[in-house]
This record gives sequence, structure tokens and C-alpha cells, in this order.
Amino acid sequence: MSRRALVTGASGFIGRHLTRELARQGFEVTAISRDDEVDVAGVRSVIGDLSIPEFARDVIRGTRPQCVYHFAGLASGDRSLMMVGPTFDANLLTTVNVLMAAHESNCDRVVIAGSIEESRDVDPAPPSSPYAASKMAASLYAKLFASLYGSSIITLHIAFVYGPGQLDFQKLVPYVIRSYVEGNAPALTEGSRVVDWIHVSDVVDAAILAGELDDTGSHAFSIGTGTGTSIRELAGTLAELCGALVPPEFGSIPNRPLDRERVADITRATEVLGWKPKMDLNEGLRTTVAWYKELLAHVDG
Repeated sequence: MSRRALVTGASGFIGRHLTRELARQGFEVTAISRDDEVDVAGVRSVIGDLSIPEFARDVIRGTRPQCVYHFAGLASGDRSLMMVGPTFDANLLTTVNVLMAAHESNCDRVVIAGSIEESRDVDPAPPSSPYAASKMAASLYAKLFASLYGSSIITLHIAFVYGPGQLDFQKLVPYVIRSYVEGNAPALTEGSRVVDWIHVSDVVDAAILAGELDDTGSHAFSIGTGTGTSIRELAGTLAELCGALVPPEFGSIPNRPLDRERVADITRATEVLGWKPKMDLNEGLRTTVAWYKELLAHVDG
């Protein structure tokens, strides 16, 4: 019998990788995107806005997934006031609508893509951005549904994801690679911040294990490598891999307010999920650089 899975945010960076891998493993997959068709063989693509409760209810009731992988959202480190509304709608409102619809449809499990930025296990300090606040609130609602309504929910507090296919060139890794490949000096902060960089393939593995966990309870896991790398170190590694001709301009843009060190403690993920990251950072960056070089060469051509 096919295992039925529904992926939200399926046209996004992690969502595309997750959708492809679920289909490859034989799942019957429904892929939801707000704007774009998801072109994966054997996958049913649905376009719609999960901030609308009726759409979330109809699509989950109609597909009857055994597991919902909720990866839709707006990931932005922008601290400006203008981000409060968009992150509320994209991250909190969609999560609440998905949790309600999944519960009403007796879905076996919901796996939520949380963020290491809002993990209370990593840092009990207040959220550092509207994005982090919206993800923190979404995690609280997940706990509410688990404790009050008995929903089986797993929240993955995911570290800083990189890898092939990330087309948002405002994100650090794609931005730095493109700058180097095009012969430009990337404009960066002073670069001392240390964070945990996790390859997208390892995140996908963790998500699928979470969806298949033989446990009806609810859990939260930090998903990263457990090792921190500074932005300065990362930029240096990418410079070598890209054969950069110009050094980065450290300190040319200000540090963002409330930025803190973010390194995952993966002990529980290893013990309960049986998950460990497989991709070494240098190897992951090497294959990522190769992917972007091919992409940019095609675009320039």
C-alpha cells in the first residue's frame, strides 16, 4: 500500500528536495505551492494559499495524507517592521490552519519545519526577528495541539540550510558563490558570527524519518551538524572552491541586531530518530559550488 504524504511549500528550496525524495521512495505525494506548479513525476501538484482556512481544510480532507510535511513559510532575517505581517501570515497563520485541518481529518502526523532561530533549547532569549517570533509562536501552537488535542506533531528546529537548488540569492551561500563566480567581492558583516550549516539532503532525511517514526507522541528535534562555522570561515572556504579573484569585504554591511551563535544539539535526534548528518561541510560546499557554477554559466550563456 502506498504511503500518502502531503508536502506544503513544495516549490521552495527544502520542499522541492523533500518532494522528490518522497516520490523516489514510493510515497503517494501531493505537493502544495502558493504560486508554482511542482513538476515531479508521479506527484500531484496543487496551487493554493494555506493562509486561507478553507483551502487548507479542503486539500487535506481531499487527499487524506498519513503525514503532512509542513514546509511552507517565509524565511527572512529582515528585522524591519514591514516583515511582521508577512511572516505572521506565512509562518504562523498557515501552521495553525494546517494543524486544524490535519486534526479534523484524523491525519496520523504533522512534521513542521521549525527554525534553530526560535528553538528554546538553543537559546532561551527573546526572538531576534519577526521571522523567529512567528516560528516560535507556531511551535507553541504545535505544543498546544499535541497536549490538548492529542495530535502527533514533530517539530524540526532546523539549522542554516544550504545546498544545490537554493535560488534565493539574498541567502548567504548563494549570494557569496554568485559574487565570487562573477568576479565581485561579496559585501558581508564583520563575519564573526558562528552558526550551524546543514546540507539540504540531511534535512530531508531527518524529515522523512520524523514522518515515519513509530511513536504516536509529539517531539521537537534540533537538526544540524552540531558544529559551528563562522561566516568568515565559510566565506574563505567558498573563495577557495570558487577560485575567487577578490577577497570578501568584511564589515562593509552592519551586523544585524540580536544575531547570536546558533549551533544545534542533535543528541535527541540521534537517539530517538536514529538520524545523523551524513554530508561533510567541505564536500557539501564543493558540490553546491559546482551546481551554481553550472547554473550561472547557463544563465550567462
